[in-house]
Amino acid sequence: MNTLLKKRLENWFRLTSLPIVVVILILSNTAVYADLHCNGSLSRVGQQVAAALTDEYEIPLSYCNDIIDLYDQNDGRFSESIRREIENTQSSFALSSPTYSKSFVTQFLAPALAERNARAVSEGGEKPLFKFITVLYPTRLYQDLISQIDGPLAINIAVYQLLPENNANDMRLLVRDKQVTYSGSPELGRESTNNLSIALSGEIGLLADTQFDMTTSAASAITCSWRTADTNCQSTPPIPALAPVATESAMPVFSLTRGYFASRGGFDLQADIALTTALDQAQSTIFLSQVSYLAGNSLSDYLFESIASAVVRGVEVESVIGASDIEENSPAQQLELLGRFIEEEAVRWELDDSEKLRAHCRLYFTVRHDGDNNPEPNNAKFFMVDEGTFYVGSQDLAPTSFWSSGTTASGEYEHGYLIDSIAAANQIQEEYWIPLWRNARNNRLYSSYIPEDYDCAPTAARAELIPTEIISGQALVTAGDQVQFNSGVKNAGAGRSNNFRVIWRIDGIEVSSAIHADVPPGAEVTDGESDFTWTATSGIHTISFSVDTDDRVNEIDETNNTRELNIAVQEASIDLAVSPIQAPDRTHMPGDQIRLRSSVMNNGTTESNGATVVWRIGGVTQAEANFASIPGGATIRNAKTEYVWTAPAQVGSYDITFSIENTVPDLDFDRSNNSFTRLITVGSGRAALRPTDIEFSPQVAVSGEQITFNAGVKNLQNFRSPPFHVRWLVDGTDIGAGGPHPGVGPGETIYGGPNTFIWTAQPGEHTISFEVDSENEVDELGEDDNVAEVVVTIAE
Repeated sequence: MNTLLKKRLENWFRLTSLPIVVVILILSNTAVYADLHCNGSLSRVGQQVAAALTDEYEIPLSYCNDIIDLYDQNDGRFSESIRREIENTQSSFALSSPTYSKSFVTQFLAPALAERNARAVSEGGEKPLFKFITVLYPTRLYQDLISQIDGPLAINIAVYQLLPENNANDMRLLVRDKQVTYSGSPELGRESTNNLSIALSGEIGLLADTQFDMTTSAASAITCSWRTADTNCQSTPPIPALAPVATESAMPVFSLTRGYFASRGGFDLQADIALTTALDQAQSTIFLSQVSYLAGNSLSDYLFESIASAVVRGVEVESVIGASDIEENSPAQQLELLGRFIEEEAVRWELDDSEKLRAHCRLYFTVRHDGDNNPEPNNAKFFMVDEGTFYVGSQDLAPTSFWSSGTTASGEYEHGYLIDSIAAANQIQEEYWIPLWRNARNNRLYSSYIPEDYDCAPTAARAELIPTEIISGQALVTAGDQVQFNSGVKNAGAGRSNNFRVIWRIDGIEVSSAIHADVPPGAEVTDGESDFTWTATSGIHTISFSVDTDDRVNEIDETNNTRELNIAVQEASIDLAVSPIQAPDRTHMPGDQIRLRSSVMNNGTTESNGATVVWRIGGVTQAEANFASIPGGATIRNAKTEYVWTAPAQVGSYDITFSIENTVPDLDFDRSNNSFTRLITVGSGRAALRPTDIEFSPQVAVSGEQITFNAGVKNLQNFRSPPFHVRWLVDGTDIGAGGPHPGVGPGETIYGGPNTFIWTAQPGEHTISFEVDSENEVDELGEDDNVAEVVVTIAE
């Protein structure tokens, strides 16, 4: 049975409710394609592709691969990558393009080959091999490639020609050392825009290199560096050996080719079968980015049937093609042809008129536009199925490249990668598809099969995505901390969400984004896509987590897609301080053993580098001790923060100071709180505190005016007083003004601070009083002269 027909019948049975027991049997048969190496496995789509290829081919599949890069333009970065791969070649290099421009060869290929040849001259040993496939002028290309090489040729070069009248070469493939490989749409012989290429590393390189050599076997002419009178170019010389690739990531990749291969007895449609199977397996979405679906007036029935079947069975198809000025190839004409296929498929499925219109609406057909909304060409060859399996390569889904040749010995050589990995699919959506769709989606085209007054807005069950509360694992956050924020996504609706973009922002600035997998109706998902780790900076910040930021999901409510959290971040600092000195509150006699106590603190958030504490009496060091470190926020009381002082024979007042200093003083955030001084009196001497006269301004005031009262505190004796309190009274009532007052030295007078009082004048005569040592904290010679008064009269 014809492979495609057999596959189509299997798909038809599956899509028309194949009994569950049979489905299980099919999946059991395809489960053998899960490779233990790299812990790889295939998705449902990947399993069906492998099953479709099993009938006639060795499955072109490898599990151990990584994406190196994605190129969405034919720009200098892509060209420089090719040059870099040549220079990095250790064993073999293979490059296929329909044509090569003179400028590209002289600017990129020839200089890189010259540099690699110079290195090979100095290294010696077996020569690395460089292989090129072209359509035209192989001898001229060979001469251009070696044109910049000076001295002996220490590398081998071969150019293979595939004549266009036999099998046109459209394959754009690079393989370096059977480990690194590129495939995509750029052509090295002409300027083209809006290409798409993917670079991979891993075991797929070995398979791609083999497929390259299969293509060269059909070459009509070969020009090589090792041709002699006794040898030709058919057999290649030995190349340096390489160790196997060590990739460990599990990313299944199919390396797909098409072309005429004598070893397979005709034209190989391996790629066509694989790509059609993948499209036919779609259950939720198909994304397409293509040049065109037409070649001249011809189309691919297989492709149009796949798209029509998909939308009829409920798959959402989003299609972006290039702008075209050719009327018969215009996007509108292509959409009309697709509409006809949808009509025919709808009849097959016996859809009523309403269901048929919904099927047409599920084909979202648009033209590529730039950021300024100008239509532009598209040269990408890309599609994605169910947001998990996607193709990037040189193969158009147009008739010249897709199901064009049957098993005849004509048609185009193509190559591409079908990648079966959700992680890789998320990456290419993030970097390629979502930006492309954002610019194109507002330019939707409608076929004549949809009436002008018909609304294509979805009427089916809709999703309702809501971010859950943002949770931070830290209550106290300091600048420099690594803070993890966790959220989740809940689907409160009845419809599927499919994949969507999520974004984390700090103070409105995007700092992280990712593609989040489908959240089923009623489910709440918390996974790595809704987590974010941030290096905190000082200040107050707003952390926000937003879902469906590209408005890809048709939701019930589009206004509840963001959750916010405000967070205060402290400046990272060391702030060492000491507490007030504690001692018996009395006058001490000579010879007394006085126990002095304090504590050390780090009011900052960062552990100190180390610190030294010192006790001083009258400025003279009495004791010191060291701390290895003091943690942020810590308070320490121990033997190092205590000192026993023997009161001297000489009576008088003594300044006792306890201080701390960081090992690196400049790192201490606030050095003003590094010491504390307390006055202790030895002997029988007492202070004599007295307030000065009260002064006030203005002298004449009316009701409601503010009057400022000032007084001072004088010590009339030769003994310094300890600290005490003062207070202000109005008509004998304490009004809460005043407060703690520092000690006053012998003969000293202190003004300001609590000795100043501002009062809002009230009408009438009032007595303003200022009382010193209001709580009797100082043992004075006289206790009856601590109050000063003034009488003020306030007019109405």
